[in-house]
Amino acid sequence: MNASEELLQQVKLSPNLPGVYLFREEGGLVLYVGKALDLRKRLSSYLPAVEARGLDRIPAKVIEMAGRAESVEWIVTKNEVEALLLEQNLVKRHRPPFNIRLRDDKSYPYIMITAEEDYPRVIFTRKAHRRGNLYFGPFSSARKVRETLDALARVFPLRSCSGRQPGRRSGSPCL
Repeated sequence: MNASEELLQQVKLSPNLPGVYLFREEGGLVLYVGKALDLRKRLSSYLPAVEARGLDRIPAKVIEMAGRAESVEWIVTKNEVEALLLEQNLVKRHRPPFNIRLRDDKSYPYIMITAEEDYPRVIFTRKAHRRGNLYFGPFSSARKVRETLDALARVFPLRSCSGRQPGRRSGSPCL
């Protein structure tokens, strides 16, 4: 059985569950990490590239990745959010050549409540989690996070200035 036949067989054995998948080349190097609500359905979408048919409608990078891939493995998760976090962590760990979006240390947006401050703030962040703060997310759309924060600010009188203490340098309050 050649590599593409083995890869096709692995795709057919994948579960209809949410999770993360990793395409590997010979030697075990991770080529691509992706997430899916239905692993079998998502992995099946790569079959035309693996089988080298229907190539006119498949992006060149997918054809190249499928040509180099020797195997695919998957990790089943409980839900989409868990898959999103796992994908992010695996991309940062393995830095696969076919993952472009998260490879440059960008990350998904979160809403953070600065619980360690005397006057907590509710802010947008992409930074690493710090102990003592509360985080909600990850979210797939930064625009939606900002819209949510705007809606919260209209309903609740939240602190709007930055810094550990409330108040602006000008002396005006910001609570």
